[in-house]
Amino acid sequence: MKFTVSPRLLDHFGVAMYNTVTKAIAELCANAYDADAKIVKINYTDSQIVISDDGLGMTTSDMREKYLHLGRDRRGDESENGELTQSGRAVIGNKGIGKLAGFGIVQTMTIETWKSGEKTRLTLDRDALDTVEELESFDLQPTVTKVRSKTSSGTTITLSDFLEEVKRPEDEVLRAYLARHLPARHDWQIFVNGVKCSPGSIPGKKVKINDVIEGHGRVRGYYVIANDRRSLEPGFSVRVRDRIVQDTSLFGLNQQTHGYFNITRIVGELEPDFIDPIKKPSKSSSKSRRGGFVINTSRSGFNPEDESVQALEEYARQKLEEIASGLAKERVKERKRAAIERNPAVEKRLKALGPELYGKLNKTLDSIIDKLARNEKNETVDEIVDLIIRYYESDALKLILTAVKEAAPDEVERLSELLAQYGAARISEVAEILRSQLDVIDLLREKVRDGALESDIHKIISGNIWLLRNDLQYWFDNRAFATKLAGGLAKEMKFAAKQRPDLVCFDDHPLVGGPAGKPKRLVVVEFKRPGVTVAAAEIVQVMLYKNVFKKSLAQFRDEDIEVILIGDKFSAEFDRAGLADGYKVISYEEILANAWNRYRELYESLAPMPSV
Repeated sequence: MKFTVSPRLLDHFGVAMYNTVTKAIAELCANAYDADAKIVKINYTDSQIVISDDGLGMTTSDMREKYLHLGRDRRGDESENGELTQSGRAVIGNKGIGKLAGFGIVQTMTIETWKSGEKTRLTLDRDALDTVEELESFDLQPTVTKVRSKTSSGTTITLSDFLEEVKRPEDEVLRAYLARHLPARHDWQIFVNGVKCSPGSIPGKKVKINDVIEGHGRVRGYYVIANDRRSLEPGFSVRVRDRIVQDTSLFGLNQQTHGYFNITRIVGELEPDFIDPIKKPSKSSSKSRRGGFVINTSRSGFNPEDESVQALEEYARQKLEEIASGLAKERVKERKRAAIERNPAVEKRLKALGPELYGKLNKTLDSIIDKLARNEKNETVDEIVDLIIRYYESDALKLILTAVKEAAPDEVERLSELLAQYGAARISEVAEILRSQLDVIDLLREKVRDGALESDIHKIISGNIWLLRNDLQYWFDNRAFATKLAGGLAKEMKFAAKQRPDLVCFDDHPLVGGPAGKPKRLVVVEFKRPGVTVAAAEIVQVMLYKNVFKKSLAQFRDEDIEVILIGDKFSAEFDRAGLADGYKVISYEEILANAWNRYRELYESLAPMPSV
């Protein structure tokens, strides 16, 4: 006997793609599956691996013409059943060289196969094959014997003499890999050292997938929202012809960069019917879509240039985004509901705002709660909900007062209804809120005047960002940068501990050219201690912040980031008015005067206002 090799395979023949025990055994089991085996038994020890199946087996003639024909495409062989096995299974083997997968991990392969009363035994040596100059001239001498039963059939492959670099996994690891990567059918079972390979179940909510990608075909599958994300590899794997071709992937999505913090709970499988589909036999052509390079030789990935693969990857990304977004909304809804249940008075306060502000307040609550750490204390959540409602209660009164000033005589009835919705009894409470805000302004002015430490100033402003502008939403400050609020960004952004910005916020302006619903523009704030003279060196520092954010967060461009430097004294040579766009240097007194003026008019409408 001699090997015959298809010319197209000579230039790239090799077994390096099967260089792990799991991959090599999986490929040999796939061959057993294509031989219509119902049971595969694997005896796995430190010295050898024996793989036995009850499939169709081979005669000596079959071994010569089919097994030893490397690169043979059984799907295009007219003597075979093409795309299907004799029992109707979709063929999952590939390229006709997986039969030698054992050489990726061992020195010696022994094949023993029986069919039609004949048993053929052949031993192959890796070193002997490596030294052959022409594979076709390598003569093999099998041992052929007779067996009593002519109905019995099957194959046993023994792998021995492990290569030095090969690592042998635990039995449980091998079972899990085979169960996951090979078909799951009632007429197909694999046993490793007497224990059946069974796919593990992931506790959680399971959802079926049945979608159509326009211009390509249908995608079926499922995903699970896991109850426990620990030790979980999130994302979608892709199964083609009942066999995993691509392991679990998030398809380019990143938990920190894209903000999908629930994505680590999503795990599932996609089964596209348009990649390597089963084709019916045709007289004019026996080729399937395999004629083009779609699935790589080891069936461990796809050709990234293929249009159908690109369409599938885009679908997978969008599906993961859709699921993660839905989970985020559910989480926010549940936390908000729990906060309201803990504080029954909150519901009454929400209704008292009236329909004009209720929707806007709900969106704000959702946005803020979404940014809180998952393990945030209930007390903190309740305080934040109360603070936001208080802010909108004062905002509601602003609307009322504005409407009163601008109302025409025929609008009196509508204004009276608006006032009734809000409740006149709440006016004194709102006045107290405004008074407390003005007290904060007085406190900060006193701290600046006394030359307080930068940390004291920082604490006051970060806890009252309305002092800067009304349109800001808190993201993180220096103290929280490396902990719960910043998460992985602390590692991604190479800030030294003493060089982090004091405060980072979002404002209400959407990103330039960005889609709706994406992050808002960043506002980075740096404080300088009262008494310190601000000069060019301080500007260089805030420029560094801007550059780091642009580099670390790809969705932000130069015009999406505003940097504000706040100080008490400024160098005579320093031209604050001549700064480039996106940079602003202001004094503490200017901030306080601006904040005071913003709240003065409203407060004077409700209570006597002392002179400044």
